[in-house]
Amino acid sequence: MAKVVAGDAEAGGGSSWPSVLELEALMGERDMAALEALVKAKGGSGGVAGLMAILGTPSSGLDGSDVAQRRAFFGKNAFDAKPPTTYFELWWDAMHDGAIIVLSIMAALTILVWIFVEGVNCNKTGWMEPTALMFSINAITHTTAIIDYKKERMFAALTAQLDASNKKFVLRGGESLELADADIVVGDVVTFNAHNAATIPADGLLVAGSGCKMDEAALNGEPEPAEKTVEGAPFILSGTICCSGSGKLLVTAVGTHSVSGKIKAAV
Repeated sequence: MAKVVAGDAEAGGGSSWPSVLELEALMGERDMAALEALVKAKGGSGGVAGLMAILGTPSSGLDGSDVAQRRAFFGKNAFDAKPPTTYFELWWDAMHDGAIIVLSIMAALTILVWIFVEGVNCNKTGWMEPTALMFSINAITHTTAIIDYKKERMFAALTAQLDASNKKFVLRGGESLELADADIVVGDVVTFNAHNAATIPADGLLVAGSGCKMDEAALNGEPEPAEKTVEGAPFILSGTICCSGSGKLLVTAVGTHSVSGKIKAAV
């Protein structure tokens, strides 16, 4: 297998592996002629089997020795986490509530009236009302910011927990391993079925299957499940669900390079 570096991912870097752009285009077109053309351009033949050979994937799955290299070349099967909102940003957002703005203006006007009008009459208690109003505004906005801050952190922790527990069955060195979605790389062979491993974690091609039908309504709106076969319709997209049968998937695009990943990134 040719040695590659991360910087060569877009152009292919002279590697026998297809480039990220080539695999993206293949999964975008989802055409058998495009698959044959890609395999032929890389010096192979045989459709799905030829692409497996080009990606260096044996029928028993990857041996795991080049996982880091593949992740650097093809990208990771995860999305960069959005930076958490700071406490000041949450407080500043709370300050822009319509009712808070009105109360702030009222407090400021009351202070001005006390200073320039009532102050002449030595009304020493005129400051109490606007001060109480300002105190109430600060109490409301800081309480809102604290609640939002805790909720956002709790949601991030729950999301991380769900991601860690969301595992798929992957063939590595002839053994079936349970791996998190983020650990899956291009070239992996993922096994799926309509029971306990139905959700597809990445774009890929069906390399073996029995009565495999995929629910693609989330991506194309089609209510009827699409039948998948190795010879005629092997293209399976991430985010779709196996509603019948079982199969093995050769991963070809992950993360933001997959079809559903691009949609998620855009949203």
